[in-house]
Amino acid sequence: MQRLNPWNPLDHFRLLGWVFLRPRVINTYQETFGKQSLQRTGSWLVSTLTWFPVMIPVLGYGLATIPVGASRSGLYLAGFYGVLWLLTGLLGARTSEPVGFAAGITLFFFMLGISFAVTAGALPGILTSTALIISGLIVRSVAVLVAGHLAAHVCGGVVLGVAAGTAAVAFGGVLAGFIIAVAVPAALLITYTLSFLVAQHLRRTITEGQATIPGKILLALVPLGGLIALWVFFFGGWQTILS
Repeated sequence: MQRLNPWNPLDHFRLLGWVFLRPRVINTYQETFGKQSLQRTGSWLVSTLTWFPVMIPVLGYGLATIPVGASRSGLYLAGFYGVLWLLTGLLGARTSEPVGFAAGITLFFFMLGISFAVTAGALPGILTSTALIISGLIVRSVAVLVAGHLAAHVCGGVVLGVAAGTAAVAFGGVLAGFIIAVAVPAALLITYTLSFLVAQHLRRTITEGQATIPGKILLALVPLGGLIALWVFFFGGWQTILS
């Protein structure tokens, strides 16, 4: 077995395939090369799967590929996401649990605010955010198993922030105060619970060394958020939904 190279993107996605399709290899790899080696590559994988999908909508606003909300600030924000992607990959397996938790909390509130702009109170934006949440909670489950503390908490903060913001926007026009008070905690609870259940399922498959059909379905859902975001923001999906 060859050691994973944290700087090789192909190895990042090879690890992703192991988690869902060849879980037995995860145990063998850790026994051979150690958990730290696995987490360094896993942190880059999680960083890419966390930041690139949420970068697509802000690029859409920055490049004016949708009919509303064009702003060059989207390009600056995408650049900032790029910096966060780099830091998450580099430091994902090199920080302590408290540092990772603090980073996750900070990004939760940051993404909570950003998600208001992404959804724009419109159906295409809400659809995009929902798809990003579905993909993100699966990635967060992967992060818990094969990435470092920082990468796992960063991913969790991003996903929960988008979930809370999307719930607030989606229900903001209906009995705003009461509904938001219920919808936001419910969105957080549902997202966290689903992520926990997915992580438990994947942990069991790794322990047993046996891939499952649900695991293969989850793997197919990983790119969902990015693909929906590309369609909505760059390939006419926004106009199609509202037409």
